[in-house]
Amino acid sequence: RDAGLVHPYWAEQWNQDLVLAVQWALKEKQCDPANVFCLATGYGAFAALSAAFQASNPFRGVVCLNGISDLGSFQNELSPFLSSMTQLGFDLNGEKPMGDPYWTARSPLGLCSGLENYSTAILLAHGENNPRIPKMQSMRLHEELQKRGIESEYLELKHTGHQLVQEKVRLQFLSRVSDFMAEQMVPGNP
Repeated sequence: RDAGLVHPYWAEQWNQDLVLAVQWALKEKQCDPANVFCLATGYGAFAALSAAFQASNPFRGVVCLNGISDLGSFQNELSPFLSSMTQLGFDLNGEKPMGDPYWTARSPLGLCSGLENYSTAILLAHGENNPRIPKMQSMRLHEELQKRGIESEYLELKHTGHQLVQEKVRLQFLSRVSDFMAEQMVPGNP
């Protein structure tokens, strides 16, 4: 639990915290309301996507690196070793075990099913050999967003895992993030 894997508010409180933080920054005139982007990784990507798929979505674009998109399938896609290590931790206060449809409904994959007229662009990047969060998490969400006509890009980072250890891969990712943000920014805003 101290590793940050378990929290009683999966897809409920943390995503609201992101929206509240952006609302505060807007109120304090700390950012341009037309060009708010969120870049997150791992669980942070889960929270960012969950926030982006809410009615009060404040983001122009969301960049997710190695994100979890479906808690319902996450446990089953892990290696047997990691699965056994997380099994106890994902009983989330006795609510529902991982793999239960309850978690898919509260995950970005489930939340995107109700989106209409959605305009936030999504960039999903994932390490090809990620042992912690299987790339199917990003691939499945990308496919679902494409089916719904939502602007989404999937970038598979070759020869890398969960961390961007290789400088070449880091530069590839950061270059694409820079281009993505430039493509999505509203012209004429600071």
